[in-house]
Amino acid sequence: MAEGSEQPLDTKWLVGLLKKSFADQKPSVVVNTDVSLASAVGENMLSTVHRVKITMLLKGGRRKSFSLVVKTEIPSEGMGSVMGVLNTFPIECKVYNVILPMMGALMDEFNDKRDTVWSNCLGYQPYTCLVMEDLSFEGYTLIDRTKWQSIEQAQFVLRALARFHAMSKVLLARGLLTGDDRGHNLFLNDTKTFRALFPATLQVLSNAIKTKWGPEWKAVGQKISDNVDLICDKMKAVFSYDKRFEAYNHGDLWSSNIMWKFTEYGDIPVSVKFIDWQFAHINSFILDVVYFLHTSIVPTLRRNNLNLLLETYQEALERNLKFFGWGGYIPSLEDVKSENDRVTIMAFVFVANSLPVTSTGLPELSLDIANLFTLPVEQVINEGIYTEEKYVREVGPDLRAFYDSGVL
Repeated sequence: MAEGSEQPLDTKWLVGLLKKSFADQKPSVVVNTDVSLASAVGENMLSTVHRVKITMLLKGGRRKSFSLVVKTEIPSEGMGSVMGVLNTFPIECKVYNVILPMMGALMDEFNDKRDTVWSNCLGYQPYTCLVMEDLSFEGYTLIDRTKWQSIEQAQFVLRALARFHAMSKVLLARGLLTGDDRGHNLFLNDTKTFRALFPATLQVLSNAIKTKWGPEWKAVGQKISDNVDLICDKMKAVFSYDKRFEAYNHGDLWSSNIMWKFTEYGDIPVSVKFIDWQFAHINSFILDVVYFLHTSIVPTLRRNNLNLLLETYQEALERNLKFFGWGGYIPSLEDVKSENDRVTIMAFVFVANSLPVTSTGLPELSLDIANLFTLPVEQVINEGIYTEEKYVREVGPDLRAFYDSGVL
């Protein structure tokens, strides 16, 4: 073809094609609606989650199914007295409708084509109901929380977490995240719940160790019992942190709050999404890291590969901070390790309090938190979570190390 002979494209015609395509995809008539529970026992204590599958006739003439997840606050006077002071549902509504969209805009600004690490929210009712896209409908799935994660899976999560933290640091520096977004960390807020829940769980753990683990463990159990108040005070002290390490934390990052998409043939992960943001808060990045490491990974693998896991997080944090044009201080590997050491008391609390609840295979209720202030502690916390064979085998070495090193 001779130079200059090309005809200009008719962009108006192309726009017309797009409009027609979108119009044809527009839902027109509801054909069927099906509602079912979406969360299994032990995976959600604060909310009821339903899956709503809607089949619709599109304007173009074909049928298409949509699936939504509807999360509603559990209407319980007991739960309200325990968790109400933390305002968890308003926090999650703001995260989905304000903070995560700002992160999406940041990704657009830097032409970041990677998957987001969160799901999309379609709307909410203040402040009792959230409607979100159904990730399972997009090929995402939960892994078995009772079996914990492998090192490869943990590295994948840590890289995604580092990207999220890096974006949050940029938003903090721009003033888009402020003190109004500080949120609540159940483990660090000195509330009535804090002062009731953790002493209760530690006493049940102590009694289980002293009476069920064998005579060689009695000193460890007694040490926990003798230092309950000291442990709580040490937890409070963790709230003070170096502002250079400040980030927006998910706050509850464990296996059942992480959804996975794997390759079609095999178990290689290609994407993860974080869900349930009711405990999102501003603090040192290390709280998310340590919580995830001590609730979701096979404990023996975590102990044997701790340096690798911390290196994985730091490398991804540095890479993403540079990608998003961060001009401030970039935490080094030594910083990450130092922060990990600083919050060792939290590592103990997580394996003593969170891990047994989140990974138990017991069919009965492990933690009746709604009755924390009304029932005896032995009826609120199931001692069986501390005597399961896998807990004793996998977490025993952690507790021994905390005892020997003087953390308790």
